[in-house]
Amino acid sequence: MKSTKPIYWLLLPILLTLSAGSIWGTIHFFPKPTVLNSAEVNQCSNLREFVMSEEVVGQKKWSTYHSEVLKYKTGLSDKTRTIELVKLIASEAIGVLQSDLKIYEEMDANRICLTVSFEKNLSTVITDTQSSIDFLLGQGEISGQMFDPNQGNWNTAFYDTYESAVKYLK
Repeated sequence: MKSTKPIYWLLLPILLTLSAGSIWGTIHFFPKPTVLNSAEVNQCSNLREFVMSEEVVGQKKWSTYHSEVLKYKTGLSDKTRTIELVKLIASEAIGVLQSDLKIYEEMDANRICLTVSFEKNLSTVITDTQSSIDFLLGQGEISGQMFDPNQGNWNTAFYDTYESAVKYLK
């Protein structure tokens, strides 16, 4: 029978200690999923209800806006009628954007309920939405201006689909 070298007997307790330490460290320091307490669950539930109810209003406004944009796409022969239609489209867009802004502001007050990726971008989304409203009200500029309601020009790709903000909630 062959005997084992003494160095192996010395390394065995060291290796066992390192293994046990690795297991202990993994258990204690591995990132745990965030668990919301009952107050936070209630807060997120209320936010979800608010978003869904506000989206009912916003979706109706968007449908009206979109139907007016489709009329614009077909083209009107009279320039005066086109300018009036574009002003109507702009006012409809303002209503939709104001509804969106209410949702984003409520989300901003309840950031714990948002997905991480959307939470990082929320400030920019709020700023961009407010800038669009200000532009359409004639109170500001948008870089790379794509349309001018007062001239009868409208970018038909502006807000061409309505997306639910519910997908950004946990």
